[in-house]
Amino acid sequence: MPRYRFKCLDCQEISTFRLLIGQEPDTCPNCGEQSTLRRDFSSLFNISNKGSTGGNNEPVGSLTKEYIEENRKILEQEKQIAAKDEYEPS
Repeated sequence: MPRYRFKCLDCQEISTFRLLIGQEPDTCPNCGEQSTLRRDFSSLFNISNKGSTGGNNEPVGSLTKEYIEENRKILEQEKQIAAKDEYEPS
């Protein structure tokens, strides 16, 4: 089920709900008021480079690129080990 964020117009609290598409909550879980929840779109386009230190100075995707390069080296090592091993015929 998709998660949606709603903001209460009375208490200004933001709550997350798991809802079916087209379904909307009717009561605020914080203050109990009805029909005061509106969809919160403020964080939809927040792109960050999680795992980076010192802020967002690294280009997006640099962590993934680093991970791929490390695994490429490990794969080459494994290929070399497998080429040296002798296997019994099946």
